[in-house]
Amino acid sequence: MKQGTVGSKYQEVKNLSVKEIAKLVRKDLKQFNDCKFSVTSDRNSITVYLMDSSLDKLTSNEDYKETGMRFVVFEKNFGNKLKEILNQYNYNNSDIMTDYSDVKFYSYIYRDGQLEDKYRNKYFYNKAA
Repeated sequence: MKQGTVGSKYQEVKNLSVKEIAKLVRKDLKQFNDCKFSVTSDRNSITVYLMDSSLDKLTSNEDYKETGMRFVVFEKNFGNKLKEILNQYNYNNSDIMTDYSDVKFYSYIYRDGQLEDKYRNKYFYNKAA
């Protein structure tokens, strides 16, 4: 979320706790019927874990040739949709010039490590590199 932005649903949730916002995020994530998510929250952050998904939501990392390592990562459009869902409930009034941080909550999106293990062989050895 860029500095000076306010999410489209922020005014509706500005008086809610981060835990209550996490419940709304869970509801929004149900639009991805082929995915299983875990959404956790604490007093100032919401973390979304992709626990299971169809292969079309994932891709390989772009840096394979440079790093020599292969990772399963979010397909770009899918990753952006997840960020949009979280950002619609948030605001960012931070000032990077003075190292001042002012957000409703910090958001994190991860994929479960076991999901990578599940698709590593399917993705990397069934597709041309």
